[in-house]
Amino acid sequence: MEKRSGFITFVVSLIPGAGYMYFGMLKKGLETMVLFFLIPTILSYVGISFIIPVFFIPFWLYTFFNTYQLAHKFDRGEILKDESIFTNSNIGFGLGKDNDNGFFKIIAWALIIVGILAIINKIFVNFQILYVLRSYIAPVLFIIIGLYLLLRRKK
Repeated sequence: MEKRSGFITFVVSLIPGAGYMYFGMLKKGLETMVLFFLIPTILSYVGISFIIPVFFIPFWLYTFFNTYQLAHKFDRGEILKDESIFTNSNIGFGLGKDNDNGFFKIIAWALIIVGILAIINKIFVNFQILYVLRSYIAPVLFIIIGLYLLLRRKK
């Protein structure tokens, strides 16, 4: 097998999924690209775009360095299998036959947390309710305490 260009490997590894496609792993590359571009879009649509870097940065770093790991395997002449990222048992996703491996729990908790964050974000849109509470409760409390002190002294 021929050795792939180091510069091209670097360039394609910058785009998650493109590196996998460069090494002939089209299924894994397409799934990675879809996840990389779809999840931030969904999070923005739901209204919790502030959580995007929590997903974006680790996922990008993983695919970047995994592309280099695949490049070294390719240069050594190893055969690279084009598996779905959800059935790759090395990562621990294993959605095949064994459904009780913890991956579903991670996805379930992630979906629950994203849902809760979206609801909280919709309830406290721009934190207007908190602003109103802070700006009116303190003055009302001052008035009540002042009236209480005035009325208490007269008795």
